[in-house]
Amino acid sequence: MDEERVAFESMLEVLMKYVGSVNENHKEGVYFGTEQRLFPAEIHTVVIIGEREGIGITQLAEILQISKPTLSERIRILSRKGFVRKAVNPVDRKAVTLWLTEDGKTACVYHEKHHQHMFQVFKDYFKDDTAAKLKLFSDTFNQLLRFEQHFINNNR
Repeated sequence: MDEERVAFESMLEVLMKYVGSVNENHKEGVYFGTEQRLFPAEIHTVVIIGEREGIGITQLAEILQISKPTLSERIRILSRKGFVRKAVNPVDRKAVTLWLTEDGKTACVYHEKHHQHMFQVFKDYFKDDTAAKLKLFSDTFNQLLRFEQHFINNNR
């Protein structure tokens, strides 16, 4: 294998280790100030509902870039866990709107604190290089996402 190919394989290996580490650290879910654990997709759904209380399923699915059936199942779970409540849309009686419960609002507050803490640890770790690392990682991950989409679109 040539050097670039070896470097490519090494990059993929490191990326998969990172994704595996994140998944491992979240496999049980996280407590965000309540007695129920939430998985990353769940807490981020709760946060978006909190930012846009009264949002409908279609709008939320578009924001999250997931299907309405997938979102409906997630909302069912979040309702059962006590974070989200559904209400009939007063304008379109066939549609529902989504609202946070008190536990949902608490989870949002604790999630924000969690991100504040993560950011502080990031800054402490990278020190004077923080701004450069933020730009580098953001650019790199965005480029990798674009590459992934390119690869998928050209290999179907």
